[in-house]
Amino acid sequence: MSITQDQVVSIHYTLKDDAGEIIDSSPDGEPLVYLHGHGNLIPGLERELAGKRAGDKLQVTVSAADGYGEYDEALVQRVRAAPSRVSPTSGWACGCRRKPGKARVR
Repeated sequence: MSITQDQVVSIHYTLKDDAGEIIDSSPDGEPLVYLHGHGNLIPGLERELAGKRAGDKLQVTVSAADGYGEYDEALVQRVRAAPSRVSPTSGWACGCRRKPGKARVR
C-alpha cells in the first residue's frame, strides 16, 4: 500500500544541515507518526513521501520555500537572554509580538 491522503504514516528520519551535521532525528528510535495530506509535515517532505511504500528509503532535499519559508530579516526579534539550557540548535517555544513560534538562538 502506498502513502495517500488521509493515511496514518510512520517514518524514521534524520534531519541534517547543509554541512551534514545532524539537527534532529526520530526520537529514541521511535518513528514519527502523522496523518498524511493535512499539513502535519513541511510541504516539501510530505510531497516527496506521497506514493512511497512501507520499507522505501529516500533522501530528500527540501528548499526553504517548501520548508519553513525563506529567511526574512524583518521577522527577527532580539530578546534579552535565552534560558541557560537552550543550545543554538534546540531553540525554545516563545511568545512573540507577531505570533507564537519557535525561537532560534545565534
